[in-house]
Amino acid sequence: MALDITRITRLPAPICTFVALVLATVPPKATAAPDTKPDEPQRFAIVELFTSEGCSSCPPADAVLASIHQKHQNTDARVFTLAFHVDYWNSLGWTDRFSSTEYTRRQKDYATALKTPDIYTPQMIVNGKAQFVGSDSPRAEREIEKALATPAVASVNAKLTPRTPGTPVTIELVTAHAPEHTRVITCIVEDQLSTVVKRGENGGRTLTHECVVRTFTSHPADNQHPTSITLALPADLIESNATIITFIQDPESMEVFGAARFPLAQKVVQTPKSDAAASSGSASTSPASTSSADKALHTSH
Repeated sequence: MALDITRITRLPAPICTFVALVLATVPPKATAAPDTKPDEPQRFAIVELFTSEGCSSCPPADAVLASIHQKHQNTDARVFTLAFHVDYWNSLGWTDRFSSTEYTRRQKDYATALKTPDIYTPQMIVNGKAQFVGSDSPRAEREIEKALATPAVASVNAKLTPRTPGTPVTIELVTAHAPEHTRVITCIVEDQLSTVVKRGENGGRTLTHECVVRTFTSHPADNQHPTSITLALPADLIESNATIITFIQDPESMEVFGAARFPLAQKVVQTPKSDAAASSGSASTSPASTSSADKALHTSH
């Protein structure tokens, strides 16, 4: 939808023995853990969708993003999808619980960089360079193919500090070849979300969402030193459905130079049941388990 302060416009819809002996005399090279050094830059596509539960043109675009996510998530293609829910629809009948002023500000930064006259939903942007109506699936596929055919400039990797479920996540970010003055954007995104919308343009519909950005941070890229950040998790986040996506971006041109994705739960340390019971005085469920109440939090009524 387009926003120009007072107006919102919706868009439609036996040598071996010798070799072995020789090798045995050569000391092995020291190698670092794979998650402590950035790899060589790998091709990628960062696909961002600016959307809202209050916009009737957005569900088809949400479906396009979900289709892209499902198509690429179990393949070698490095396609990373993010849904940023903007807040400028909240005054028109329905408040989107995933929306943020910060995400609206990010969309405005794109409008400035890409010289678009307005901001609107649904808007899809690939690698910070190509923007188009988010429900345009053929255009999305073309832009993703183009992005994956373009060599990456930089790389980013992350090391997660072990933690217990539900506690903030501390990440050590390591970048290589990041251009000067770029920033590292780090997001926690969550899948398998839904909302029963009671009012507004989508009133009476149940909307399903994938790749919803739940946490967003930005820090200067530093090729010389690791950057440590700590992210608080939303209280209703189901960690098994969440992923960390991080990428290097120029804050002026908004071009993206490198990206990576990591499962949020890869460094989770489970609390022993006996310890949990002792601390509470009674038997309790492991914090990592998802109760029906936790699941209910993901459907707004």
